Amino acid sequence: MTHLRSSAKGWTSAFCAVVCLAASAGHARADFVINLLTAGSSDSSQGAYFYQADPRPTGTGVFDPFVRIQQTGTERGYNTDARPVEFETKDQNQWTHSLQLSNLTSVNVSGIDYYKFTLDINEIGNPSGSLLSMDDFRLYLGNSPSLSGWNDGFGANSVKVYDLDGGPHKDGTVNMNYRLNSGSGSGDMTVLVPKSDFTGFGGAFQYVYLYSSFGNPYSSDAGFEEWSALTSQSSVVQPPPPSNPVPAPAGLLLGVIGFGGCALGRAFRRKENVVSPV
Repeated sequence: MTHLRSSAKGWTSAFCAVVCLAASAGHARADFVINLLTAGSSDSSQGAYFYQADPRPTGTGVFDPFVRIQQTGTERGYNTDARPVEFETKDQNQWTHSLQLSNLTSVNVSGIDYYKFTLDINEIGNPSGSLLSMDDFRLYLGNSPSLSGWNDGFGANSVKVYDLDGGPHKDGTVNMNYRLNSGSGSGDMTVLVPKSDFTGFGGAFQYVYLYSSFGNPYSSDAGFEEWSALTSQSSVVQPPPPSNPVPAPAGLLLGVIGFGGCALGRAFRRKENVVSPV
């Protein structure tokens, strides 16, 4: 019995150390960190909300991605109909393609309409390889479904509507844990971006481009990352993200909720008020 108690205590300490290491490593490389390392965790930046989520049922046919990205180490890419694709975007089959703004379906949260994007990551299942960082996340509206030659957008052919790094807090990173989900195709993170961010740019800009990059500080170690969106053509309406956890006290990151033994340094920014998703 003593041996069992010691083993359990050792496992808890090791897990806590991993979570603390995740937070501290993120701090070393970014101005602010959104930690989605525990089930149900969430945070916000510039009006967008980021939720750890495991929507079900699973499978590519249900998930319906519009862009896939894959490379060991660091990787980046965006959706388009143009070929060849750039960076580490994958173009097999129909899984990387244009996304029309008119096809997006909004969800209403506390009286505000949001567009919903879901990320499915594919990492190694063991604790040492399960973490992945998203170090860039940007959304654009373009005037064509086949834009290419990305350079923080596509010049006069696009307008930026959201940038994780574009606010006063500067460089942001989102840390995720593959071990929290139920497998490939089930989704790991939901992002709600205000619908109002996409309005006021005229009728010419009717295609949504999502650019994202991964691998710093926690690298890509296995399969592809893929994004889907809630659209009028979705065969299955994905369920909402889990309810928000209790807000963390000032100076703590969400990644250590429930792990009181992990002492962390002060947070880099004041958390915005998190609303409950529908």
